[in-house]
Amino acid sequence: MNKKIVAVIFGGFSPEYGVSLKSAYSVIKAINTDKYDIVMIGITSKGRWYRYSGSVEALPNDEWHSDERFLTNAYISPQRGGGIVEYDNGKPFAIPVDVVFPVMHGRYGEDGTIQALCELAGIPIVGSGSAASALCMDKERSHRLVSYAGISVPKSVCFESVPTDEKLMEAVKTLTLPVFVKPVKAGSSIGVKKVFDYALVPAAVKEAFIYDDAVIIEENITGKEVGCSVVGNHNLITGRANEIEVEKQDGFFSYEEKYTLKASKIHTPARIDAESEKKVLETGKAVYRALGCRGYARIDLFLKEDGDVVFSEANTIPGFTAHSQLPRMMKAAEIDYPELVDRLLDLSLELEEKEWYGKAKTMSRPHIYGRAWVEIDMEALSLNIADIRAKSPESCEIMAVLKADAYGHGVERVAKRLVREGIKTFAVATVAEGVQLRGIVPEGDILVLGCAHTDDAGCLFDYNLSQLVVDDVHAAALNAAGFKLRIHVAVDTGMHRLGIEPDNFDEIERLFNYKNLTVIGIGTHLASPDSFDNSDIEFTNTQMERFYAVVKKLRDKGYEVGKLHAQSSYGIYNYPEIKCDYNRPGIMLFGVHSQADDTKVKTDLKPMLSLKADISQVRHIKEGESVSYGRLFTAEKPMKIATVGIGYADGIPRQMTGKNGMAIVGGIKVPIIGRICMDMLMLDVSGVENVKTGDIATFIGRDGAEEIRAEELAAAAGTITNDILSRLGNRLPRVYK
Repeated sequence: MNKKIVAVIFGGFSPEYGVSLKSAYSVIKAINTDKYDIVMIGITSKGRWYRYSGSVEALPNDEWHSDERFLTNAYISPQRGGGIVEYDNGKPFAIPVDVVFPVMHGRYGEDGTIQALCELAGIPIVGSGSAASALCMDKERSHRLVSYAGISVPKSVCFESVPTDEKLMEAVKTLTLPVFVKPVKAGSSIGVKKVFDYALVPAAVKEAFIYDDAVIIEENITGKEVGCSVVGNHNLITGRANEIEVEKQDGFFSYEEKYTLKASKIHTPARIDAESEKKVLETGKAVYRALGCRGYARIDLFLKEDGDVVFSEANTIPGFTAHSQLPRMMKAAEIDYPELVDRLLDLSLELEEKEWYGKAKTMSRPHIYGRAWVEIDMEALSLNIADIRAKSPESCEIMAVLKADAYGHGVERVAKRLVREGIKTFAVATVAEGVQLRGIVPEGDILVLGCAHTDDAGCLFDYNLSQLVVDDVHAAALNAAGFKLRIHVAVDTGMHRLGIEPDNFDEIERLFNYKNLTVIGIGTHLASPDSFDNSDIEFTNTQMERFYAVVKKLRDKGYEVGKLHAQSSYGIYNYPEIKCDYNRPGIMLFGVHSQADDTKVKTDLKPMLSLKADISQVRHIKEGESVSYGRLFTAEKPMKIATVGIGYADGIPRQMTGKNGMAIVGGIKVPIIGRICMDMLMLDVSGVENVKTGDIATFIGRDGAEEIRAEELAAAAGTITNDILSRLGNRLPRVYK
């Protein structure tokens, strides 16, 4: 059985956000997973959209968005066939969706906005379409249309701007007290007041205008407040009618009462005779049809003592826990909650294409494990941060270097976890990387380490980025751009890459005197912090002596130099005695060394990244047969080989051809043979029993008792891990654990 995919959308920028979470929890738990796969799309109370992949148990208490491991940016694509687009580490993927089940109460969910977006995208939706949803949300227009169908509605007056007291009194005195003052487009009795004195109406009207740009004032209807649940598109069914009993004589079914029932009771079925109930249900269906509803709705009515049924309002996405009014009415008609949810999904999928304006087929998303991928262990990042902190001086803070997409690990997920770990300062290589990171990390300092073009001065200012200034020419150009910028001074103590040499102290000093530049830090870069060669150790110590001398001279002249920083990853572990305000870990944040070497202070780091690929084909070759381009490998005996869907376009170095490159298959290390191709490579799996198409080959990471570290792969390619990890291709999906 091919299962359909249902996207449940919950939350939203609405006062009824919390109610939505509880309703969505119930809906998700009730969906038949033998028929449907569920995609959860959450919208925070601030309006941020995410695909949520964590436990549904986190919904009721609003804990679902607290762990970034389970969140990826996602939204409904307005393009026909675009489905739901998920941004996984900044890369868009279409999620194939057969139907959307919106569980969003009130504005920006129940008012036609989500429905219109789905209609534009050609995705079927549970419940009413955009026109009916918008109309039912509008109390004044829905009353007008229902009255045209011959159904009684309360007498009312409506204002689309705050009226003068004189005009308001003239209108409201055509109604008999008490009256109800309501925002025209707000759900769950939000902003509604029952008023018993004409003198209090102006204040109630002003309050109602807080919630909407139009206000309706209705007469009070004496009688029973009853409800009707309607389910269906063309052939309608109803549950039993219910009745709301408000115990206080002057009370009404307010927002608080709906969710606390402190002074109210809901009777299901209603305490009315069979003939009256039939009339209520028939009126509910007539209202449903008049307003163009489909799928389901709760129709709120009044039953007067003379038997007349008066329309109050229609709710196209009413409260929807198992204990909410509509499900309880349906249960009283012997349709339990899981069956009701199943029926609603079936109803949304049975609609003809013309009713969905030419429903478009959602394009399928390639399976994330379909070819080759990277797995990222986010808990390892937390462990690595703890180790770096433990090996650093107490007063030294971490400036996390996240250049090159966080060394291939995915800057969005990594940055969010670092913030959670208390990291407040970051560094990147380019202004573009800084702009991207600022979108992820709204607070904290971001230092651009590369030499920014002066045309980017506006970006530095707009995105609150600080810039490493490399010389006076660079500083003068940035100053001339006219933006107030924060800078760090680069001192070249021997690396001879960027910065001003200590002997040119006057040039360093000039950087502190530009009108538009404020120095907040000063740094240098160590050339050989990874080396235990005596000459390199001496050179590193000399670099730091030069750096400290520049800092002292500046301070002696009264300059505030800001924060000091010099140590990259190896500087932290090989020179723990260095005293600076920041260290700048890069590669070791991710749990690996640049190469297979030791450090003065032992590292207790855990690699974050594994690189894996599927075996595409297994075949046998004879003695004398060759493999891959150029026939560089020739079998000296009969062999079993596996073709794997990964190549140099994915980041496996082509220069590793014939240089002891390995993979792990079935817990056994096997060699790469033949020339590495752009999209594929071949392995000698002669020693692996029962290997087959679809098995996994691990190039970095662990399989059983065997492990290949990034340092080993880098050594086989004649390079360092920084190179290997940062070149892992964009077409490799990142799977976060």
